[in-house]
Amino acid sequence: MPENQNSPLIVNNVHTLLSANVSLPLKWKGLNVTYLYTAFSRYPVHEHRAIQITIPLLTSGFNAVTLSATDSRQNSQKLTLENVFLAPAHQPHTLLWDQDTELVMFDLEPEFIERAAGESFRGSQVEITAIGGIRDSLITQLGGALYAEFKRASAIGRIYVESLAVTLAVHLIRNYSASEQNVRELSGGLTGAKLRRAVEYINSNLDQNLSLQQIAETVGMSPYYLSRALKKSTGFAPHAYLTHQRMERAKQLLTQTRLPIIDIALAVGFVNHSHFSTQFRKLVGISPKAYREG
Repeated sequence: MPENQNSPLIVNNVHTLLSANVSLPLKWKGLNVTYLYTAFSRYPVHEHRAIQITIPLLTSGFNAVTLSATDSRQNSQKLTLENVFLAPAHQPHTLLWDQDTELVMFDLEPEFIERAAGESFRGSQVEITAIGGIRDSLITQLGGALYAEFKRASAIGRIYVESLAVTLAVHLIRNYSASEQNVRELSGGLTGAKLRRAVEYINSNLDQNLSLQQIAETVGMSPYYLSRALKKSTGFAPHAYLTHQRMERAKQLLTQTRLPIIDIALAVGFVNHSHFSTQFRKLVGISPKAYREG
């Protein structure tokens, strides 16, 4: 899928992930996701306006240190595959490791969290207070899902990463807010009119690197609610539905036009012929060329 200027990640070779000092960032408004593979390192003491979650993937010698905001006391914690490091906004901290390590970092601005939850969030402000290493299987699973996408050696779609981040944002509100927050769940799918608007918008922009936020705004819902409502209505999560629609359009173009396959690939949002052919074969069962000739 084509990546826009604010999300330049394209992994063309899986072996890239095995070389030292690899940093692959994805950046959007209020959201920054980074995969990092690096040898011995230590970040200087720093803080973020964003809430930062660090998910270690190799844990030998990996430590996280938080510092008191009022004195010099330090709290050092060794991270493992079973726990993650959660640093609230403006919390001084540092990360250090003495061997090669891999990690995924989510940086979520408070505004992103509130926007992601939207009407499901009943509260005036998000303030995350949990500090340091925590055991949280959902966060670990989200990091693992993103890591698996990084290792597919292909472009990572914006809508998929946003979906993971939206799930993470609501999870933080529910479980790590300073005050008790009530996140309302969705009971049903999209209404007929909203489903039509969402489908029309998606089908009109199959060649674009679609944003979950953009689709949500089209139907007047938060990204969190849209993700769940669309799945209830179609049986597909947003990124899977987008891929399904792209394949349906591709099949139509293959049988009803004589466009070169590379042009069809670009028309339905794939970054190159190879990526398109791989996905087409995976989902349809045969190559685009075989489908056209069948």
